Amino acid sequence: MALLKHSAPWVEPALDAADRVLPMSMSIQRLQKRGFDPALLLARPLASDKNRVQWLLRVRNTIT
Repeated sequence: MALLKHSAPWVEPALDAADRVLPMSMSIQRLQKRGFDPALLLARPLASDKNRVQWLLRVRNTIT
């Protein structure tokens, strides 16, 4: 999916212009159930030097 997104013509200039790429963290319960964080898996190959999962903190769980 990251390769597909990166191939869009507007993505590379947007990533170059961005200071940070922040994946929205999942709730602990959801992460334990799923076993992986899809937002982080997508953000890492798109901009590995601009993202840190620790920069965002989920303070409220939403109902899915």
